[in-house]
Amino acid sequence: GELYLIGGEGEEEEEELSFERVFRELKGDGRTRYVGSKAIQGCIEARIGEFPDRIEDGHHRTTLYVPVGVAAVLKENPQLVSAAVLAFCNRDSIDLKACRAMRYFPPESCVYVSVVFTKCLYAMLLHNSYLPDRRTGWSLPLATDPNYKAHVLGVKLACGFEILASQAKTSQSLDTDKGWKSYFESLSSKGYFQENIEGSQEYTRLLGIAKEYYQENKDSMRFTPKIGEEIVSILKRNDYDPEELRKEGLDLPSPDDDSWINISPEELDQMLTKRYGVRTLLSLNGNAPSPESFTAMMSEFLDRKSEFDGVDQDAAAAAAAELV
Repeated sequence: GELYLIGGEGEEEEEELSFERVFRELKGDGRTRYVGSKAIQGCIEARIGEFPDRIEDGHHRTTLYVPVGVAAVLKENPQLVSAAVLAFCNRDSIDLKACRAMRYFPPESCVYVSVVFTKCLYAMLLHNSYLPDRRTGWSLPLATDPNYKAHVLGVKLACGFEILASQAKTSQSLDTDKGWKSYFESLSSKGYFQENIEGSQEYTRLLGIAKEYYQENKDSMRFTPKIGEEIVSILKRNDYDPEELRKEGLDLPSPDDDSWINISPEELDQMLTKRYGVRTLLSLNGNAPSPESFTAMMSEFLDRKSEFDGVDQDAAAAAAAELV
């Protein structure tokens, strides 16, 4: 297939092209007139040509040591791992109280599980610092232990699920409803209140409409309280066997190598060049240094001696001249 770019008619552009007009424009020489350039077609083909094989490349499998309740939830709905990671990484002081209690996922009975993350979620979880409270019952091995990472990541993910489960209770007051808070902030950012002053008649009217809509439709919204209710529902059914989960944890696939998370500046340059091509830097005289030389010149400029009244002007001017 090919991409065709059809513009508006005259000065006024249509908001949406009708199928009739598209077919009409592509008749005769329309295919030649509107076909995208080879550069555009090549860019699209290069991106879509990576799929579906590329989907697997964006995943990372690792082993975690988690409470049996977390293992049971992941076994029934592994997609909930994304919500748990986001809940943990965006935790607040109230969420930390839930993490200290661990009411839904006590750490006394844990098992090994194999979990598939997207690479983005894995990196978020890995690099989000957290020191669990030993009084809660967590017992981490020494950092030199080969299972240390599995334990640490397991603690973080379990806390994410605990945060979600703690938000499951349905509150009658919207003031303490996190789902309503997210919905309200979304409306405000999109200009729903039309710059009306808070407390004014029009603002109050719009707020009432928003509250009424939220109350009627919150069950269909994928906010954290709704996700938490799903997690609690799985736990309440109690149709999982801890001993069976423990046996499954003895025969898990090997975790993926996560060395991809650490890359050198040179590797980053290569990745950017492969994805976006060699970008030239525009200047007044048309000269464009390569990315490597530009980086080197910028480093040299930043290393120049700076006095209390600023960078030495002659040196700075020379460096600036080199850049253009």
